[in-house]
Amino acid sequence: CAEYGERFGVLVGVQNHGDFINTGPEHLSLLRRVDHPCCGAIVDTGKYLPADPYADIALLVPHAVGWQIKETMGSDLKSPRADYRRLMKIILDGGYRGFVPIETLAMGRKDYDPAGEVVRVLAGMREGIAAAGKTMATRKASQNALEAFAPALPELLGGSADVLLNLRGSSELCLDVVE
Repeated sequence: CAEYGERFGVLVGVQNHGDFINTGPEHLSLLRRVDHPCCGAIVDTGKYLPADPYADIALLVPHAVGWQIKETMGSDLKSPRADYRRLMKIILDGGYRGFVPIETLAMGRKDYDPAGEVVRVLAGMREGIAAAGKTMATRKASQNALEAFAPALPELLGGSADVLLNLRGSSELCLDVVE
């Protein structure tokens, strides 16, 4: 798959999903066996199952091509809540630069509010970034975002301190950046 993807400029991401990849060493072993620059890790923070999942996450940061940031470290309500200060420090200190998506799960909650959960996780991630001392000027971050989105989104509207996406038929979504 990685060789095929390379022909089209596509990175193939292999995700730890708690099935045949349960630990960072297992994830890294698979990537080393593939041994291709277009194959990397999608790191699911809720699916490394050893006693210290943060160590496994740190092991994979240099190989990460994508993320799934969860609210718990085991993808269930009995798992400890994610420590976003620790998590963001690991990601930033490891040199990862790219998107860090949030994935929330109902985990059996009858009162599950996905939008509210995303807001809580994002607040924790922002606190973690601030605590790590890693910031980017708002205008520079906005410029980077505009340059990344513009080719694919002709409807894109932008400003100097925020990015406003107004996609056909959708409500507006404002993405503000770390200051």
